[in-house]
Amino acid sequence: MSNGEGAAASKYHINQSPQNAIYCYSPYGPTFGGGHDLHICDNSNTASGSYTNTPSSYPAPTNTTLCGIYNGFTIDEIEVFAVQT
Repeated sequence: MSNGEGAAASKYHINQSPQNAIYCYSPYGPTFGGGHDLHICDNSNTASGSYTNTPSSYPAPTNTTLCGIYNGFTIDEIEVFAVQT
């Protein structure tokens, strides 16, 4: 896995409100965190409505790739995995 910038894949553990780990709303794409730490909009390969808002429910990453507020980007490809324990 890569992000095109050469940064390694990241794994984040929710630091508060586990019920907000994944936000499910049918018009949205994958959205993580109660404050929408990472929101991928529907049709994200052509629509530029995706954004980040970290940290909120997830801790600030150690690298700055997803830290802060970024708006209006598109996604070429995304994979989301659910881990069941």
